[in-house]
Amino acid sequence: MSGNTGFSPDLRSGRERRRRLWLAAKHGWPKSYPLVQFPNVPLGFVTLSLLTAMVTTGGAHDAAQSIGRTFQAIWGYLELTSGINGFRRALGGVVLAAAVWLLVA
Repeated sequence: MSGNTGFSPDLRSGRERRRRLWLAAKHGWPKSYPLVQFPNVPLGFVTLSLLTAMVTTGGAHDAAQSIGRTFQAIWGYLELTSGINGFRRALGGVVLAAAVWLLVA
């Protein structure tokens, strides 16, 4: 055996795999009509604040939930106004409408 695993040397490197995954996620998937795209700062804040709301009670819970919904509305607005394709713009509109409804209700 010559030690050839069938993988190119750069694919065996964990660092190279992470770099390629990061670049692929940054440009969206699928490449021809991106439905998923990372990183997304507002969605990161939504996740953190809603996780915080899950483990807190009282005023801290209410504040974390409001912050999460506010960032959800921000994400929806950004997608609605500058989404990369029709699906992302429509998704932004739906999420914005839901976030506003939840903030008002």
